[in-house]
Amino acid sequence: RSTYTNRGEALPALKSRQTEIGFKHASEAQDLSIAWFDIRRPLAQDQCTAGPDAVCTRAIDGQVRHRGLEAAASWREGPWQLDASTQG
Repeated sequence: RSTYTNRGEALPALKSRQTEIGFKHASEAQDLSIAWFDIRRPLAQDQCTAGPDAVCTRAIDGQVRHRGLEAAASWREGPWQLDASTQG
């Protein structure tokens, strides 16, 4: 957009970090898995002035953190299969 002071410019390269710890189990009839994760990454936002002649600058403004638990299970018996998963 023409209202951006840094239009067409790439933001600087920054690092994100992810940590994950999990457990998996598999047998003929079932599969189970559970994992805890923690993701931290830079946050890019628009910083704008107010009014009809507003101008904006896209900039790195802090960090975002996502933490949670992910679980999945699968059961098989003959021609039947049941799968379930959740994340929170």
